[in-house]
Amino acid sequence: MHRIVDANAMKIVLAPNAFKDCLDAAAVCRAMEAGARVAAPAAEIVSVPLADGGDGTMELLVNQLQGALIHVEAHDALRRSVCTLQNS
Repeated sequence: MHRIVDANAMKIVLAPNAFKDCLDAAAVCRAMEAGARVAAPAAEIVSVPLADGGDGTMELLVNQLQGALIHVEAHDALRRSVCTLQNS
């Protein structure tokens, strides 16, 4: 027996990491969502960009938490002054 899936009840969860040197996780979500909308126009689509702790993690967290990055002066291991970013 075949089941007919009600597209109105379908929920698609998109949770990609970034594509290194190509797209950040949010851009990957947008691209995947566009394709999912073509395949299942009535489906509920939830996008959750992810990061694995590497490049893009801080920016992803700031965007998801609606934070802001601020420049702060710090010191490296040799006590040299460096300018860095911090989540406010």
